[in-house]
Amino acid sequence: MIGKNADLNEFNDALQIWVNNHTHVLLLDQITLEVETIYRDSFNESVYCFVERTAKEKFIVSDDGRSLFKLDPSASDVDLIATIGDIAIASEFNFNLQNGVISAKADRENLIDTIMRLAQLQVNISYLN
Repeated sequence: MIGKNADLNEFNDALQIWVNNHTHVLLLDQITLEVETIYRDSFNESVYCFVERTAKEKFIVSDDGRSLFKLDPSASDVDLIATIGDIAIASEFNFNLQNGVISAKADRENLIDTIMRLAQLQVNISYLN
């Protein structure tokens, strides 16, 4: 039974191990991390987030423009670009019309949550194809 404390603790431990084994982080440069998340998009490809340190405890989390690029490499579909922008903004992210980057500011307290929310947003956007 999963309701017992011992079973719940065992489940939590197994979940933590699984997430750790399926999340990969690569240091790209002195201030940027590439995070391969546990999520897969509609193309069955891993979803990546990029974390750039902007100050001691401040970060920008972005998709580096990959969401738009996967759906429209030439960035020529004005309606798709507008839709992605609307979805990003409604999800409390920023959207740069010039380069298609979806991003949000984060601090140490909400960094992981921001990464996970952006990864899920990328999955959702990938189904616009």
